[in-house]
Amino acid sequence: MANPSKQKGTAAETAVVRYLLEHGVIAARVPLAGSADCGDVHALNGRIVIEVKSRKAHPSPAQIAAWMAETDREAGHVLACEVGVLVVKRPGSGPANAGDWTVHMHAEDFVLLSGSVANYLDDDTAAALVTMSLASFTALLRGWAK
Repeated sequence: MANPSKQKGTAAETAVVRYLLEHGVIAARVPLAGSADCGDVHALNGRIVIEVKSRKAHPSPAQIAAWMAETDREAGHVLACEVGVLVVKRPGSGPANAGDWTVHMHAEDFVLLSGSVANYLDDDTAAALVTMSLASFTALLRGWAK
């Protein structure tokens, strides 16, 4: 029998890909690569690297910070990557509601995707996390990809 944790992760990754595709964003799941892992999902031909997490309970701020560090490390393995984001499945919210799942990204990446100029961001501000729904993030990507 397959690993239940792996099945849960695969289902969440597949839900993110389906949501993005259904809303006009090119995306694909990426196979595991061991120590050279490069995220779970690539959108816009690898320009966006997405790490997907699915847990029964809401994650703590420390857990989000650890997952963002993992996201940053894995995004660094992708040459085309411009932005790495973390998608966290909301407890009790299945694949049909993937648009409600939470996306976390660094403020500097949000500024890049929103088309703003980030000259005023100091290092601490640039590293701060911005959080939004997958639906909002998808709309941001559609605008940025044009």
